[in-house]
Amino acid sequence: MKKIFHKLRYLISVTLIVVVLPLAVQAYEFSNSLDVGDRGPDVFALQSVLKGLGFFDYPNITGYFGPVTQSAVQAFQTVQNIVSFGTPESTGFGRVGPQTRAVLNGLGTLGSEETTFVPPPRNIHA
Repeated sequence: MKKIFHKLRYLISVTLIVVVLPLAVQAYEFSNSLDVGDRGPDVFALQSVLKGLGFFDYPNITGYFGPVTQSAVQAFQTVQNIVSFGTPESTGFGRVGPQTRAVLNGLGTLGSEETTFVPPPRNIHA
């Protein structure tokens, strides 16, 4: 019985990742730059996408771009080879600017030749 439960849970997880996540990512197009202090539906969508991808680990989607969101953006930017050092002002690190928006918007075409999503590193002991 335990094996069946684990297989069913695995199938549901795979289905959510393969079917639901790409649909959720496709549903929003980022067109505005986002910085610490911003609020609203753009930030809500950003947090939702980053949470779905495993970068945003705050328990709630708040719609406020604070330090937790900035850290999630920085992790996303680093893993996606957008930028990995500096400040929002100097290099855009931690800011959602044109390059980060392009990658976020391209996630709706996962599997295409143009966009390759690199998943965040996972702690295998967690």
